[in-house]
Order: sequence, then structure tokens, then C-alpha cells
Amino acid sequence: CNLKCVFCYRNFSADKGDALETSVFKRVLDECSEWKVPSIGFSFGEPLLAHNFKEVVAHTAQANILDIIITTNGLLLKREISEMLIQHRITKLHVSIDAASQEVYREVRGAKLDGSAFAEEAARRGACVVIAESSVQTGVPFISVPDSRDAVARLASAYYGNPSKRMK
Repeated sequence: CNLKCVFCYRNFSADKGDALETSVFKRVLDECSEWKVPSIGFSFGEPLLAHNFKEVVAHTAQANILDIIITTNGLLLKREISEMLIQHRITKLHVSIDAASQEVYREVRGAKLDGSAFAEEAARRGACVVIAESSVQTGVPFISVPDSRDAVARLASAYYGNPSKRMK
């Protein structure tokens, strides 16, 4: 996995290895198809890091499993991966957040992620400003804030006319 979550079973397991071999996965998926298993989920560590993830997802779609569920921390959900998930009919994508504040997230997930790691790519793709907790050089204006998640949420709400104020 790409994080060190305090609650993860991998912290307490002697087996830190990768996912099942592709041939084993395919055999299990074929049996699931024969038995008309309606749903299958991938949530081992960070499934998007598995060496055979794309091949296994493609085979799952071919096995006519109706409900394909991926649980991820979301850090690797780039355009290519997202398009592949759509192409292979992923029906549910669970993104684990586990915290409402940066401080708790850091404690639970074992990582500090304020978006600055993705600033260069965002600027390349046309971002006109970067909002982050740590300074970045991207060639676009930079706004330093104590909590980027809160700042972006407030900006988005204001941009869309504060829709929560219209809720009954």
C-alpha cells in the first residue's frame, strides 16, 4: 500500500506480499461466473497498486460479474485508471477518507496530503491557481492556507452560490 493506516491488517500480518497471482485470480473469477456470483469487491491493501490490477479488472468484467466494487484511498485515481474502471463497468468505487480534518487524517492514514504533490500536474492541465498548505512552484498563482481541504470546500460552495443554505 502507499499509506500506513493505523487500523490496517497489513500492519499486523507477516505476509506483506502482493495480490494473488493473475492465474489464481482468473480461476477464482471464472468459478464465480459459473456460480453466478452477483458481486465481487477488491479491497486488499491498495488494489490500484497490484501488479496485475488492470488484467484482473478486465477479466472480472468478462466474467459477467454484475457488481464490481473497488475500495481505494484514491491517491492513484488518475485519468488513465479512471477511464479503465469506467471501460470495465466498475459499478461502485469506494474512496476511503476516514477523517474530517487534516490532523486526524494524518494520524489515521500515516500521511500528510494537502494536494501540493499534484500541483505541477494540475498546472500542466490548465489550473489557474494552486491552493495548498505548503509552498509549490508551478508557474501559476499560489495561495497558502492552513487547511486546503476546508479552503477548497468553501471556495466551491461560494462558486456554486452556497447551495447548502438553500436546503430545507
